[in-house]
Amino acid sequence: MDKTVLCRQTDTDRYGRLVADCFVQGQSVNGWMVRNGWAVAYRQYATAFIADERIAQQQKRNLWQGTFQQPAEYRRNKRQQIAARASATVSAAVPGGCVIKGNISGKGSKIFHMPGQRDYARTSISTEKGERYFCSAQDALNAGWRPAAR
Repeated sequence: MDKTVLCRQTDTDRYGRLVADCFVQGQSVNGWMVRNGWAVAYRQYATAFIADERIAQQQKRNLWQGTFQQPAEYRRNKRQQIAARASATVSAAVPGGCVIKGNISGKGSKIFHMPGQRDYARTSISTEKGERYFCSAQDALNAGWRPAAR
């Protein structure tokens, strides 16, 4: 298997990682993986492999042999479940009904998380570290905190 792999960067994702098309002997590794059911078409960065994905689905190759949920759909459903659990318990857990979590990151950034956001349920508040709850986003902004990105 002494073959050369050539990759050509096509984009950078939101985390700063390279998105690339890779080839071995002129054949697309990306297309081969999707067509054989070892990967899904990454629609956010390329539409070229959607037809390959359909072929893999129709022929029930690898990932598509059983039930399969797209990774983005899985993460979205998981966030919704966490948010539903958090909103069901938050009013009992937070005094005064103030539910916005003011968290201080490891780098010292003051970030507030709103119910329903991705990291809300897993964010815990330590008043000893200066973290706190806010009753409104405006209260948090006025106190010098910034909103969480997700």
